[in-house]
Amino acid sequence: MARKKVSPRDKAIAFFVTVIFFLSLVVAFEGANVAVVVALVVVVALFIFLIFVWSGLLSWLLRRRRGNTPGGYKIRKPIPNTIRLQVYSRANHRCENPACSYSSNVDIHHIDGNPSNSDINNLIALCPNCHKACEIGKYPLSLQYSWIWEKRK
Repeated sequence: MARKKVSPRDKAIAFFVTVIFFLSLVVAFEGANVAVVVALVVVVALFIFLIFVWSGLLSWLLRRRRGNTPGGYKIRKPIPNTIRLQVYSRANHRCENPACSYSSNVDIHHIDGNPSNSDINNLIALCPNCHKACEIGKYPLSLQYSWIWEKRK
């Protein structure tokens, strides 16, 4: 079963609920045995930790990105300037999406999503809007590859 993405609003709500819960514990057990309060706080902290892990909030808190390495971080190697210039030249400094006419400040997008793969056949010049659309999966990989292969015909 796929995990549902947690919105920033829900993350903020979870954080504030946790803080309020801990503050209420301190107020409720004021004057109680310190060992009992510490044990209760540890149990609650473990429970909240498990909820965070299950819902993906821990990943958000640690700023981890899912990627192509065992640690979860993407290895981003800089695109060599010669390849970068070839991509811009092939695109004529325009967005390579044929349905788009954007012509300034184009980004270079890794079609396969692997930032360490800087092969010229994996890179495409896109405007910020088309780049975001490709990142979220609006355009399939085969369509993106077709945009650069159509120019070679």
